[in-house]
Amino acid sequence: LQLYSTLDSIKDEESLSRFRDSLKDRFGVLPDPVEQLINSVRLRWIGESLGFEKISLKNEKLRGYFVSGNDAYFKSEIFGKVLAFVQGHSRRCRLKETGSKLILTVEAIGSVQSAIEILEPLSPHKSKLSSDTLSA
Repeated sequence: LQLYSTLDSIKDEESLSRFRDSLKDRFGVLPDPVEQLINSVRLRWIGESLGFEKISLKNEKLRGYFVSGNDAYFKSEIFGKVLAFVQGHSRRCRLKETGSKLILTVEAIGSVQSAIEILEPLSPHKSKLSSDTLSA
């Protein structure tokens, strides 16, 4: 539980890399589920930078729930990039308003790494992740 708590409190890539290295030193080669968990922190950061209050990946569907009631955000350059992305990928992406929540859905996302690769180019705070970092 302490490791989960520590992971959840990490706020930057350097600290995340140190955490990952400490796990490798302590336990050896990290299994894929642990790598996915570490990458889920990166995905959460990207989602937050895109204006999501919540992000989920289930049944190969990524859902990003936008913060409601922030009209300035919906007029921002970041949201403009999201809209352009949805328009350019209309076969697998859609925006849907449910109640007062706007939800971005992207289909055919098989892993956390795939979700990062899809969303990271839209993020204003690119984490400068390499494919080596994501799959290491």
